[in-house]
Amino acid sequence: MRQFIAQRSQIDQQRAAQQQAQQQVDELRREKARWQDPAFVEAQARQRLHFAFPGDTPFSAVNPSPTPTTSPTAQQQASQPWYQSLLGSLDAADHPAH
Repeated sequence: MRQFIAQRSQIDQQRAAQQQAQQQVDELRREKARWQDPAFVEAQARQRLHFAFPGDTPFSAVNPSPTPTTSPTAQQQASQPWYQSLLGSLDAADHPAH
């Protein structure tokens, strides 16, 4: 009787796993069908890769107000010339903290 109950439990688990796998397959089929649509591919290329058609004027929005940092290292780097900041970052990359 225990063996029968254990097998029924395993069958239920396998059915649940099969149903979940079927749902995943269905979702992937829907995704594949979306990618077959040229308008969807065009929209994704414009959004993800910033593609534009000839004659279009592409632009990218830039955040005009970066978030201020109040860390002492950022303040020190701001007061240093750019080349000293560069050398400092190279030294830090050469000797990472473990």
